[in-house]
Amino acid sequence: METIKNTPIVIGNYQGVNFHYIFNENDRFLINASDIAKHFNIDLSAFLANQEADRWIKHLLKKANTEGKSRTIDDIVLIENGIYYFHKFLIYELTKPYHDFYWWIDEFFYDLMVKYQNPLN
Repeated sequence: METIKNTPIVIGNYQGVNFHYIFNENDRFLINASDIAKHFNIDLSAFLANQEADRWIKHLLKKANTEGKSRTIDDIVLIENGIYYFHKFLIYELTKPYHDFYWWIDEFFYDLMVKYQNPLN
């Protein structure tokens, strides 16, 4: 199985297109935003420069760190070998105009959480 930082890559399929996910060492699911950007023709550099994306990143870091969890920017936006991985809530912001995909991600994450909490399922 392919890995990033010793973390297995999980593949989800939406309308015949594979999207890649990792479950990082801080127990965070990150989605391959490069896959999504390519599929929906989104410029990731422009998105990350967007004020709303910046607010999300700052909010997610602040929230995690006030809950006593040690989080870094890599838990929100990880760039590995030129591929961008985003935290679930940042993906929601990225995919707002694509409601069906947005809801598919939520269901997929729920299924992954159930699987990782109970590996016998």
